[in-house]
Amino acid sequence: ENLVRQHPTKPEPYTWWALSYSLRELPDKTLAVLDRGLSQVDAKAKLFEAKAGHLQTFGRLDEALEVARQGVDADPSFVDNYLVAADLLAAKGDNDGARSWYLKALDVSLGEPNVADKYALFLLNTDKYHEAILRYQDLVNRNPKDPKYYALLGNAYLAAEFPGRALRAYRKANELAEGK
Repeated sequence: ENLVRQHPTKPEPYTWWALSYSLRELPDKTLAVLDRGLSQVDAKAKLFEAKAGHLQTFGRLDEALEVARQGVDADPSFVDNYLVAADLLAAKGDNDGARSWYLKALDVSLGEPNVADKYALFLLNTDKYHEAILRYQDLVNRNPKDPKYYALLGNAYLAAEFPGRALRAYRKANELAEGK
């Protein structure tokens, strides 16, 4: 609370204060702090993301989705609210809706690897193996020295039942990780 008094127009003190209530399982106080922040702060996108996340934690998925959408409206360049919306829709079983929000996140982030990785994982988890492979291949091409993407590509190959390709990707990941 002292940080909020010292920095009433910054979103971080509100998110930290809300987290302290959330960890003590006090949802009403958590949301009240975030609403207070939303009324005080100009850059609201992070607060919308935090509120959506806490609502999701409290099992209030429909409200969380609406808040994530408000976050996108508040700052269309803040990619995290797109990802929150995608995750919420996936959790609700709306894979087409989730896919749409992941694609919007990719567009807004200009294909940032972290966003592309999350989308590829979503594809893998929804049994869209071949498309996941293409996404991971793109990540490997854009980040050829990162063993993480070779390992993830190997996972996608394995899920798609291409064990030979998976093994080659895993070997490359190990070579890079060992600095060879």
